[in-house]
This record gives sequence, C-alpha cells and structure tokens, in this order.
Amino acid sequence: MASVNASPSTIPQELPRSEPRLPGPRADAQASERRERLALLQGPQELRAALLGLLLTPGSRREAKAWRADSNQLDNADELLALVSEVPAAERLPWLETLARRFAKCSTEQRQSLVETARRVMAADGVVSALDRLRWLTLRHLLGERHQVAPAAAAVELDAIESEQARQVAMLSAYLSWLVPRAPALDLELSGEPSPGENWYASVTARWAYVNNLPARDEADGDAMVRALRGVQHLPWMLRPVLLRAWVEAARALTDTYALDPDAADALRLAALLIDSPLPPELARQFVETGTD
Repeated sequence: MASVNASPSTIPQELPRSEPRLPGPRADAQASERRERLALLQGPQELRAALLGLLLTPGSRREAKAWRADSNQLDNADELLALVSEVPAAERLPWLETLARRFAKCSTEQRQSLVETARRVMAADGVVSALDRLRWLTLRHLLGERHQVAPAAAAVELDAIESEQARQVAMLSAYLSWLVPRAPALDLELSGEPSPGENWYASVTARWAYVNNLPARDEADGDAMVRALRGVQHLPWMLRPVLLRAWVEAARALTDTYALDPDAADALRLAALLIDSPLPPELARQFVETGTD
C-alpha cells in the first residue's frame, strides 16, 4: 500500500472541519430508498464493488479509475458507484461493517482478493492517510483475518496493566492521536503550541506514568501501529471497552462542540472494531446504523 509505513506526521492532514457530523440525518424518502438498495446487495461481485466504493477517497479520480477497472464486469457499475457515493458520512462505516460481514461468508480466495484489491485501489492516488490504513485493517479484520489470541490473564484496572501492554496501548494511541480529537490545525503547528492530538495523547497516557520509555507520537508509523494493535487485542476483554471509553472521554474533554470531529469519530469506531469492543453511547450517537445484517 503506497506510503503506508510513513509516520502519520508525514501524511498530509486535513484542517479540522468547522461543522462536526451530527447524529441522525433526517430519514427522507431518498435516504430510505438508498438504504433499501444497499440492504439488497448480496452477490459477491456487487458486494465487492460496494465495499471498494465505500473505501474511495471522495474526489480522487485515480482511485475511481482503479475502482472502475476492477468493477468493469458489472453491468450496473456506474449506478452502484453513484449509490455508495451518496452514502452520508454518518452511515459509511456502518455500511462498510454490514457489507463486510456479509462478504465474510464468501470463499477464502474471494476475501483475500478483496483485501489485496482494496490495498491497490486505496493507494491508486499515491496517498494513504492514517485513516485509510485503519479502514483497510478493519476491512481485513471483518473479513476474518484475526490473529489467534491466547487466553488473557484476569482483568486488572486499566491504570495498572503491565508495562509492555501499556507501551502497546500507548503506541496505538499515538497513531490515533494524528486523528483524535481532530487533525492538527496549521496555525497550531506553526505556533509551536501543543496540537490537539498531542494534548489527547498526553491525557490518555498520563495513567501510565510508572512505565519507562512510552513511545513518542512520531514513532507511531504503520508497522509499529500494527504490532501494537496485536498486543492490544490481547488485553482482557473486560478492559477493551474501558480503554475505548478512556479514548472517547479524553477526546470529548478537548472538543468544544456537541459531537467529535468526523475523522476522530471514524478513527475511534474503527479502533473499536479492531479490538472487538462495543461503542460507548456518546460515540455510537454519531453514526446511523444500517438496521440490517
């Protein structure tokens, strides 16, 4: 995946959006029809095309061209791309999750092909963001590529996990901090003041002051994040929702609007899927669920 191992600090960041996504867009007739059409997708080719379409960067001609090259065997390819392009931001991840779980019933060969094609399509424009990498890892996770997890030790408090686990959680948090609570504003970067992400990372990791050599934010490149993720997936299952809530609460404390920044909300939902944790209500309210399996 092009530039996928670059440190998030080298990946161009969007400026924060002035209007965070609010939960629950009005369900008008057009939206209802779109959801009905998405809910009817079943065949491997249509599901594959829809999933790849949901991963496209809006406005990227090169990614769209790569999508069309892969989907040219579908008679309704243009119609399908238009359909997924109309999915609002609050519904994109729920539909990605729903359709990926549906596609997970396909053969191993079909699933592996989709994962590899998704990597190629997402990298077609030469830019792979930190959020892109989380989306791709989540797709792979939902399609059944899960590492064997040994039985976890008895749950302890999140503030008292062993040092190596704390470093792994900190590394994953460092990666997320390029997106949570929002991408750093250019003026903050130039002023030398701590960015929102730096403040969020400091808040999240303050509980592990007893641990030496916690990673710095700029150490969290793609490979380091994936290694850390495997360790976090070994946390006792009771601690994973506690960790997710800590991430969300730290983000909300640094956000001066009702809702989290859309990219921050997406990053935290993707993290929840990757560590198999339910969403806390404050985060769940920012999404419109599909209402289908």
